[in-house]
Order: sequence, then C-alpha cells, then structure tokens
Amino acid sequence: GVGLLSGTVGAAARTRSIFAFYALAAGVMFLLALGPEPTLFDVRVLYKAPYSWLMLAPGFEGSLRAPARFGMVMALALSVTAGLAWHQLTARLSTRRTLGLTIAAAAIIVAEGWASPLTVVAAPQPIAWPARCAGLPRLELPMGDPQGDAAAQYRAMLDRTRSVNGLSGYMPPHTMALIFGLRGHDSDALAAIAEHGPLCISTDLAQEGAARTVRWLSAPRRAEPLGASAGRMFHFITRSSPLVTPPTGATLPLAAAASREGPVSLPDLTDGRRLTMWETAEGQRRGHQLRLTLACTATVQSVALLQDGGRFARRLAIEVSGDGAGWRRAWDGTTGGLVVRAALRDPRHPWTDIPVAADGVREIRLNLLRADAAAGWAVAEVRVRGRCEP
Repeated sequence: GVGLLSGTVGAAARTRSIFAFYALAAGVMFLLALGPEPTLFDVRVLYKAPYSWLMLAPGFEGSLRAPARFGMVMALALSVTAGLAWHQLTARLSTRRTLGLTIAAAAIIVAEGWASPLTVVAAPQPIAWPARCAGLPRLELPMGDPQGDAAAQYRAMLDRTRSVNGLSGYMPPHTMALIFGLRGHDSDALAAIAEHGPLCISTDLAQEGAARTVRWLSAPRRAEPLGASAGRMFHFITRSSPLVTPPTGATLPLAAAASREGPVSLPDLTDGRRLTMWETAEGQRRGHQLRLTLACTATVQSVALLQDGGRFARRLAIEVSGDGAGWRRAWDGTTGGLVVRAALRDPRHPWTDIPVAADGVREIRLNLLRADAAAGWAVAEVRVRGRCEP
C-alpha cells in the first residue's frame, strides 16, 4: 500500500508509463497466484491475500479453482516488462552491438528453458471395430482413466466419429456420474446415454474386472455381443426409449431435516446454492440416511435432489410415513442414470427427479442401499413436489 502511494508510482501514473503498468501488473498477478491463504514453510504469510477478496465475486467462490493460473498472466506481463527494459538498455548502443547482445540473451533464455530428453507418449494404436459400428458413437471401457479416455478420443477423431469418452480441462457434469455408474454396472446410466442414439462399446479384456463387465453387458436386453478381437470385446446397444419425466407439482415447504447423526441444517438444503450442502463424513455405506419432515401432510409426487458431482447415491430407497412410525417404500433404484439425464438436460442445475406418488405423507426417508468407499454422498438442494392435503 505504501509503495502504491509513493511519488515514483504517482509520477508513472501521471506520465502513463507503459513499463510501470506492466511491472505493477506482474506484481499484482503474482500476489493473486498465491491464492487466498499463501504460506511459506507451512506458515501463513498474509492474513487476507488479494485472491480472498476476489473470491467474493461471482464465479471465483469455487468455480475457478486454480489461482496459479494467474502465473501465466504474470509471465506475460514480465515478458513485456523485460522487453521494454531491454529496449531502454540498448537504446544508446550501435545496431551491431545491440544485435549481438540480443542474440546472446536469446541463446541464454533458450538454454535455460531447454528440456532434454523429452519423453513423448506413443500414439494410441487403432482398434478394428466391427463393421456394424461404422459411423456410430463409441464408448471404450473402462472409462475414467485420463490416458485411456484421451486414447479413445484420439481414435474417434481419426475415424471421424463421436466418442462418449473424452478428456480436456473441463469435466462435464454428466461425465462423473457416468463414470461411477459404469463402474458400478448401473444399467440405467448406460441407458441414459443410449437414449441419444445407438452406440458401440469396446471393453479392454486386459483390465481388472473386464470379465465381470463383459458378463454384465452381455445380459439379455442390455447389449448385443459382437465378438472379441485383439484383446477387446465389442457390444452394440440400440437406441433406448427416453425415460418419462416425473410429474411436477408445487414445491412443498420443509419443516426439518435430519440424518442418523443428528439434525441437518435446512437452509443448506433449500438456499439455492450448490456450495452449501449436506454430506456424509466418509464413503457411502448402507444405512446412511437423510430424513425430511414436511410442514404439512401432503400428497407427494416427486422428490428432486441436486447432488454433487460423483457423490450421488449409488442405490437409494425412498420411504414415506404419515406419523414417523409406520413406513412404506415409495421408490427404490439406482440414481446414476437419473443424474446423467439431469446433467445433460441442464448442466447448471442438474436436478435428479425421482417419482414417488404417495399420499398422507408427513415424513420422507432417503436410505442408501449400496455401499461405495470411493465417494461419499452429498446433497446440495432438496425439492419435494406435490400438494398439501386439507
């Protein structure tokens, strides 16, 4: 702060110094690249770093998760600053001497940044897909390994077709749900993709669990086996009928929420923000439960959940009660396919709508029926639809 108010900075501002602008910009970008809580040898060195102020702005509270990206802008600003400084240093030198010094400086920069030997990953080998798969979208299993997904995308590009696998700096909301759904052999997650058209699947038989995956895919009315070749098993899936969306009604008021561990903050589930949520402390376990109390006795049409990324309920049962004593099951099943459909329909607000269709309801209980140690269960928002009864 003292430096910014100094006479030197003031003079640079009055003269609109380009050098001063880029030098200050490099310094500001460096501070932002340190993140909200910069440390040195595990000791916090700034109480309120500039990036913590930036996090108050929309988009920076969690979406832009890599403060170090500001280092790229800092490098650009430093490059311009160095170029301007070099121009000033060589302004009074002869053209020949300036050229010689510039070549020497460039050689030093190249030598300092030289990386050798540079290992380059070999190009993925092509896959001989069955003739029936010509021109169809493709899915290579297992899905979720960055190197494998990149290879699948590369092969699809060369064959001028589409790939369900993909790899970039952005993970679409439906992709994580699809990855976990396929790992758990969730047939509905596969059907959610097939609703957009027929596709072919290739399973790498050398990968762990491949035999179980092939048996799952080869089950009747799931996928048609097309044979094996070069260590891969191929399947064809026809286009499936779109799932009917549950009926929508008015949003019912909630009076309370709880888990087996105790009360759950109701505003966390109804404030319209995806960053506030209820979540399990560890991976998913059978018996994890979220209980909702309505503010009225109602006819419930559906329960909608806004679940966080891959932390959706692998298999869920919804039970309802009028008095909290007698319970009846209104729905059970996997939710992977519902999450995939919701994310494809509206990536910003992927509401998972689950049909319930029950009357005389005052209490709703969501129970996990399948364990998964790889990820917990997180619910950012809950919306119960229906109508209050007289």
